[in-house]
Amino acid sequence: MAVAFALSNSIFKQQCIKWIIDKMDDDSLRGWQLRSLFRIAERRDQLIGCLLLVMLSGCSVDQHDHPELTSGQQLFDFHCAPCHKKDGTGIFLKGVPPNRDTDLSVWEIIHKTEKGSGDNSKMPRFQSMPDEEAAKIAIYLKQLGSMKTPAK
Repeated sequence: MAVAFALSNSIFKQQCIKWIIDKMDDDSLRGWQLRSLFRIAERRDQLIGCLLLVMLSGCSVDQHDHPELTSGQQLFDFHCAPCHKKDGTGIFLKGVPPNRDTDLSVWEIIHKTEKGSGDNSKMPRFQSMPDEEAAKIAIYLKQLGSMKTPAK
């Protein structure tokens, strides 16, 4: 891959230099050297590479390094509540279903947590979430569902 990048990179540099030379007349080329054109192209590539590295270093999907979250409720509040609300009733205006009164087994909840919902909804996948954390969330959901509010 590095060879392909280097090859395409040098072709790109050559095209840039050819374009610059084509756009300049003979008088403006007197002070320019071909070597300086290459330096400009190399510095630009280095700058773009550094910017990409900085921007992409902040991108991380699904990090699970939070030892302070130990209970199912804490894990639910961190991972699930932004969409399903703290009480598990869901946000119906956005199409997020409730997850507190679920008939799913603990294993099925763990599976949905790892694989996403798979039913054309926007439930994200938490592949790197340890099974232990997913199980704590599932058990908390079952407890949350058993605490139904009494009818008036």
